[in-house]
Amino acid sequence: MSAPTVATVQVRPRSDASHQLVTETWSTEPPVPVDEYSDLYGNPIKRLIMPEGPLTMRYDAIVAVPVEPDPYALNAPQLAVDQIPGELLHYTLPSRYCLSDELMSMAWELFGN
Repeated sequence: MSAPTVATVQVRPRSDASHQLVTETWSTEPPVPVDEYSDLYGNPIKRLIMPEGPLTMRYDAIVAVPVEPDPYALNAPQLAVDQIPGELLHYTLPSRYCLSDELMSMAWELFGN
């Protein structure tokens, strides 16, 4: 970093009925203070100030998950945007988990018509 920079990091899985966090380790080099909080969905977030210069972040976890995959409906209908319930619309917005700006050209090729 060329200057101290605030970062939020979301790497820790949320433990719930379908998966349990067994062990985890988090570290930075050099060591920096980390503030932890939960987002609106209960996902754990770490906030830190990355110092000027190099910084290494390391996260390791073991998570117990079910053997069977999550059920899904193969025959679920595709809805027009105006038919999607309002409480679900935020799931259709861009996310940095899905690099929407980098995938835009592929999306236009597949769904542009």
